[in-house]
Amino acid sequence: MFAKIDAIAWHRSCSPTGQMDLLRSVPCPLNGLCAEEDDPGRVIGNSQFTYTVQDLKQPRYWYLSLVACVRNPISCRWETTSVKKPGAASSVAKQSLVYSIWLVNGAPRLQGFNTFEHQFSFETHDTAEIFLTFLVLYLILSIVAHLKLSMLSAAHTCLFLISVWLFSLSALLATIHLAVFSFDGRGLGRVSEFATLVEQWGDALFLVLLLSTAEMGFVPPTSQNGASNSPYTNGFGADVKSKLKTLASSFHVGFYQRLAPGSPNPSSSNSDKLDPIPEQNRSWPYLLCMVTVFLSVKTFFYVWALVSKMRFVR
Repeated sequence: MFAKIDAIAWHRSCSPTGQMDLLRSVPCPLNGLCAEEDDPGRVIGNSQFTYTVQDLKQPRYWYLSLVACVRNPISCRWETTSVKKPGAASSVAKQSLVYSIWLVNGAPRLQGFNTFEHQFSFETHDTAEIFLTFLVLYLILSIVAHLKLSMLSAAHTCLFLISVWLFSLSALLATIHLAVFSFDGRGLGRVSEFATLVEQWGDALFLVLLLSTAEMGFVPPTSQNGASNSPYTNGFGADVKSKLKTLASSFHVGFYQRLAPGSPNPSSSNSDKLDPIPEQNRSWPYLLCMVTVFLSVKTFFYVWALVSKMRFVR
């Protein structure tokens, strides 16, 4: 690795003709600059060293490597700095290095040039703007859907409204995290994690909505006062229903039954028609069980992944 770095890296005594400033010796002096910083004016305030990466042609990934070795000032060869434990032949003593490195995309002194890109890597540019756009769209969808469907008491309607509001809440929390991250480079980690969990809950409810629709079909929605809101109850719906009856009788095929296999014969009396209220009441226990199972599974696996991530970082 250092054979390639030595070909381009600058060093005061061993490689004075190097083209790139890549190497720093640590630990740096307490309350002072690192040894390689010969121009204090290039160092960002409250820092001990500063790298300035210039990729004018195309962006690329840069990696930070911490290696336990030092350059011999006489031979200019790299030597290990591992220290053997007293009385031990093979094992070495562990040394801890505490560091805080601030990485930005662009010139560190030009933070105000583009606030929403300075702290983000190249592949995450415009992330804050994208989440803000989706937040506005989700809020519009949530408000419109709530105004149109809040008076209905159907199970599918409740699932849909809750899932949409959960997606809106997730987008709001993620946008807050990214907005804070745009200014300090750290953001609100816990808020971002909770936003992901809320999004998982929204996915779970929407999946329950799809599965329950495939299993039970749509229950005719009813308003809170119990009146049916089916388009076949009155007005234009009654006219449509009469046309469907005429079409079914002309073809001698139960057209209405083909659309709803369990529905009664349209020529039967009104007393034999299916009442949507009992059907809707019977669907609630089934939906509650599915919601409980899906939310529990989503939450369990998310917490498990989060704990595993925290153990890996430590």
